[in-house]
Amino acid sequence: MKKAFYVLYVTILIALFAGGGLFVLLKTPDEYSRNENRYLEKLPSLSWDAYKKGDFQNQMEKAVTDQFPMRDVFTGLSTAYRKYALLHDVGDVFLGKDNYYFDKKLEKDFPAKQYNKNLAFVQRFFDTSGVADHKIMLIPSPATVLGDKLPSYAKIYDETPYVSTAKSMFMNDFIDVRGDFYKEKDNKQLYFRTDHHWTHEGAYLGYKAFMEAMGRDTRGRDDISYKEVSNEFYGTMYSRALDTGAVPDSISIPEMPYEVKVQSCLPSAEKDIALYAMEKLNEKDQYAVYLGGNDPCVTIDNYLTSNGGTLMIIKDSFANSLVPLLAMDYSKIVMIDLRYETRPMRMLLDTYRPDNLLVLYEMSNFASSTEVAKLGV
Repeated sequence: MKKAFYVLYVTILIALFAGGGLFVLLKTPDEYSRNENRYLEKLPSLSWDAYKKGDFQNQMEKAVTDQFPMRDVFTGLSTAYRKYALLHDVGDVFLGKDNYYFDKKLEKDFPAKQYNKNLAFVQRFFDTSGVADHKIMLIPSPATVLGDKLPSYAKIYDETPYVSTAKSMFMNDFIDVRGDFYKEKDNKQLYFRTDHHWTHEGAYLGYKAFMEAMGRDTRGRDDISYKEVSNEFYGTMYSRALDTGAVPDSISIPEMPYEVKVQSCLPSAEKDIALYAMEKLNEKDQYAVYLGGNDPCVTIDNYLTSNGGTLMIIKDSFANSLVPLLAMDYSKIVMIDLRYETRPMRMLLDTYRPDNLLVLYEMSNFASSTEVAKLGV
């Protein structure tokens, strides 16, 4: 009887995977996962060269995973089973302590060569920009700061040698926020539990570190008023694990003491946008409440701070929650997202003539970005 049950179990599994694979091959591929807030991998075209290099096999594996029918249901069931079995990793996510989820970035996953290239691109950009005051801030990954919340066996990449490389290259132009983060991590929630971004508390530490590095006056934490706008935020890490026992995060935004004008500055689509897009709180990606998400180019004008100067930020999405704080002190901020901006940087520098430059990325995002090469042109 036991043997018959085992045979039936294996047969059902084989049928499910075979049927799912056939379904993936025949169906029209899904373009986008709203739950995960990302574009899905499509089936690759077969070529002998791609097959020899292994690229075809890797892309095929990713595509089948992304396009598998009822993928979210199976992911949730897998997470529930692994938690029940006291296993603390689900695919590319570590299930940490205190309801934290972490991106499973191992040492082998860190693109060290691309990281070093990107540092060189930034250095060349600083050297040729004509802007005297410039800084680079690479925000530590959540698992680096909150390592005590990782599963005991979890091993992620070590940021220390990569930070040391950046420090030796940029000297005082490199802003290392790790000391402040380690000091405050037990007192403040610096990162969302279910998302890869920093919270308003983490963003404040980034703001403070940048303003001090620039020799500018810094607003105290108690001088900034915050308003909680959501207590039901389930972020990107949750979307990968789909854990039914997940504890949602809250989102708080700093209230602006001045009125600012925010515009998308892409020539083909100039338009006013909101500093806080409150309608995004009704969507899956609630972090997009900051500026409505990521635009190629955004300007923020604070007309009441006439002598604040112009700051240009080359950034990833971590900057979106930091910028409202900086907008209190700068007359103009220009945000450039190299993932979407296609105009030459020299043109943008000539157009906006910034007084200060800031390159701001989360460490692993910076290391894996191929768009940073646009700075070296």
